Amino acid sequence: MLVDMKIAFIGMMGCGKSTIGEELHKKINLKYIDIDEYIERNENKKITDIFNEKGEGYFRKIENNTIVELSNKDNIILSTGGGIIKNKDNINILKNKNFIIIFIERSIDKIAESIKSENRPLIKDNIDKLYSIYNEREKLYKDYSDYIIENNDSLENAVDKIITLVKNVYGEIENKME
Repeated sequence: MLVDMKIAFIGMMGCGKSTIGEELHKKINLKYIDIDEYIERNENKKITDIFNEKGEGYFRKIENNTIVELSNKDNIILSTGGGIIKNKDNINILKNKNFIIIFIERSIDKIAESIKSENRPLIKDNIDKLYSIYNEREKLYKDYSDYIIENNDSLENAVDKIITLVKNVYGEIENKME
């Protein structure tokens, strides 16, 4: 019997969760869903507009409902929003559904260099808020993750580390492909 592979990425905005998720999907052929993109499609609004019109609390409720829904899918990679860890229930749902939770760790200075703050509702008015958000969340990312993967050099390097990790957790990946 094949093992159901469930992977969830957590980490700061701009750490590479979505890009890594897309690349991993191509290499191991699991369904990939970026939770923020999924919410935007379902709400027919950008995350920034949801924050502006209905507030962060409303967004976090939608985010939690989305995690409940998507956690029931099999053989999946989820890229979560940076604030998922603000509600421990989100992490408990993923853990109870047997996801391996991988913290994509990237230096905050590299994130600040590459991020487009106008697309990020929590920092759009002040990029320096990125540092305080990081300080507030870093311990939670580490505490809630099963594994930590650094993403400070190449995308290929981070993806290769995750593939090795997934093989160690689940066994040979080829047997799990769709």
